[in-house]
Amino acid sequence: MPLHLSLRPGERIIINGCVLKNGPRRQTLEIENRADVLRGEEMLEEATARTPARRIAYQIQIALVSHAHRADLLPQITEGLEALARALPRFAAPIAEAETCLQAQNFYGAFRALSAVIRHEDTLFARFSPEQSL
Repeated sequence: MPLHLSLRPGERIIINGCVLKNGPRRQTLEIENRADVLRGEEMLEEATARTPARRIAYQIQIALVSHAHRADLLPQITEGLEALARALPRFAAPIAEAETCLQAQNFYGAFRALSAVIRHEDTLFARFSPEQSL
């Protein structure tokens, strides 16, 4: 079953490590075989990877788009996921899913599996940020 992607004008997408930018009109792409795909709205910036789950997701993103860095990053990602599982046992299922996806070389699946953990971190940091009045 093909993957249908609808791209907004100017939206970036990464397919198998190649960064593409859509032109001035909305476009739809069909990807008919297995490919590593990351949409612009999902991409993390290094500067925003400040929490444990975001750092791991950023490393997974780099592994997804850069085959050259995968071998170096996999041990770091695995170690980070193990530490994250110890720190957040409540999120053992999505973290285990990320590890399973990594073992299958499904980097996008691993990246997506961490989304619930990232949302949890965002909630915690928003609750305890210095801008909040106590």
